[in-house]
Amino acid sequence: MKVAVSDADGREVVVSLLEAGDVLGELALLDEAPRSATVTALEDTTALLIAREDFLAVLDRDRRASRATLALLARTVRRISERVEDLVFLDLHARVAKCLLDQSRLAGDQVELGLTQEEVASYVGATRASVNEVLGDLQREGAISVGRRRITIADADALRRLAAR
Repeated sequence: MKVAVSDADGREVVVSLLEAGDVLGELALLDEAPRSATVTALEDTTALLIAREDFLAVLDRDRRASRATLALLARTVRRISERVEDLVFLDLHARVAKCLLDQSRLAGDQVELGLTQEEVASYVGATRASVNEVLGDLQREGAISVGRRRITIADADALRRLAAR
C-alpha cells in the first residue's frame, strides 16, 4: 500500500510503501487529529480495523500492548528519520537503488513495482524524467533490466553498493 500526502495543488509525495503485516493509521488511534496521509492499495488488500476507543481500552488494560505500541511508534520515527537522511545525503541513483532493493525484499529479484515512475519519483524526491534516466543508467550498467511495469534485478550487489554511498 502506498501512503502519500498531497498539497493544496494536488502534488503528491509518497511517504512510505507498506507491505503485508504493516500497521497504518496508528497516529489516528492515539490522538484526535485528522488523518495526515492517504493510503492507496496497490494490490488486493485485506485490512483489520480497530476503533480508537477499543484500542485505548486495550492500552489501559495491557502493559505489553502499551509497550508494543511505543515500539511501533519508535520504528515509525526511525523509518521517517531514515527517509529524511536518504533525501538529504544520498544522490538520486542511490535513492532509486534503495527503493528497488526495498521493493525486491517482497518479490525476490523480479520486482513488479505496482508503482508508476511518477510514484517512484515522488518516493525518492525527484521528477519522473530523472527517475527514468536513472533506470536507464542502471539498465546500461547491468544492474537491472526494465520491462513494462516490471524491473528485474540482475545485480543486487551493485544496487546495494550504490544504495550505501
